[in-house]
Amino acid sequence: MASSPPTDRKRRKVCARCMRVETVCVCSVLPSVKYRLPVNVIVVQDPEEAKRPQICSVPIIQAVVNNCEVVVGTQFPKGFSETLDKALSEEGTVIMYPGQGSLPIEDFHINDRPQPPHPSSTPPPPPPPPCR
Repeated sequence: MASSPPTDRKRRKVCARCMRVETVCVCSVLPSVKYRLPVNVIVVQDPEEAKRPQICSVPIIQAVVNNCEVVVGTQFPKGFSETLDKALSEEGTVIMYPGQGSLPIEDFHINDRPQPPHPSSTPPPPPPPPCR
């Protein structure tokens, strides 16, 4: 029975901010200051996706949105996550999920909430240095 030769394969460096391999880091196009949205963002993430942060969007959302929490799991019974339990008990919570019967985002109107200033209304901060 032949054994496999040992590998000297080195792991590629990963950017600590966007979690992409440094050669495809996207930080240069992300804002250097996180946005504080007038709503809390809770991302429900599948555990398999969470194992591979270099190919999912969650690290980018976390790099850009200040008030973002991530809950990892596949089933969320009451008591699994205090964050989800609180959000689901509050009036006005909206669940966004693509699928059959979903409404277009343009159909949602969040009234009575102040809108954040458009990013172009203030001069943009300088871009962050590349992570290479």
